Formats: sequence, C-alpha cells, structure tokens
Amino acid sequence: MTRKLACRLKVRSYELDGYGHVNNAVFFNYYEQARVEYLEQRGLSFGSLWSEGYIFVIARAEIDYIEPLTISDKIEIVGEVTEKGNSSITIQQKIYRLPDRSLVSRGKFIAVFLDRKTMQPANVPESFQKEFL
Repeated sequence: MTRKLACRLKVRSYELDGYGHVNNAVFFNYYEQARVEYLEQRGLSFGSLWSEGYIFVIARAEIDYIEPLTISDKIEIVGEVTEKGNSSITIQQKIYRLPDRSLVSRGKFIAVFLDRKTMQPANVPESFQKEFL
C-alpha cells in the first residue's frame, strides 16, 4: 500500500540472553522502535496522534525468528503498511543483518486506532492515511 520505511539499529550487550543471542522478547522492542521512527519519518508521533484524539495500539503481533543476532550486529528494519481496515492497519516488517542483508526475522502487526476518550475503535486518522496509505 505504501513505500517501504526503514530504521537502523545496533545490538547492545544488555539485549543478549545466556547463550549470547538477542533474547526473543527484544525483537518486539526492535519492531516497536522502528514503528516509532516510521511515524517520525512522516512527521507524526504518538504524541501528535494523542493530540488529535487517538491512541495507536498493537492488537496482534506475530514474529518469525530466522537467524540469531549477536553483540554489535547492525540491523535494518524495513516495514510497510499492507492492509487497512476501518480502524486498523496491518504492518509487515522484516529485520535484516547488515551489511549482507541476510533476513533475520519477519513480523506482522495489526494496530488499532482508538478514540482516546472513549477507548473505542476509531476510524484511521486522516493524518495517518495521508502519510502512509
């Protein structure tokens, strides 16, 4: 639905488990940080959506782990909005190890926009649609 977005990060020592690999739960943080940066790349933020009266929450998350990450690996997280419902969007994301761009993980996330006062589903905001759809 939209052009791909990208964010680069570096694995930090405290993200490793006892085996010296990035803990599986950390991948959720990587994907979340990338979504924050995607918003910023388009001139939006969670704060700006809040000001418009919306909350943006993840309702479903699926992650496939393909290769492990280790200390100081550099990664790129590429994503795109692939579907839009009335109040929801689907975001597909992939993590690649740099510089060889080997696929490390892929994720699918369904996000829902809520009216921040009623906490009920709300239509995808115009500001978001303008930048991402």
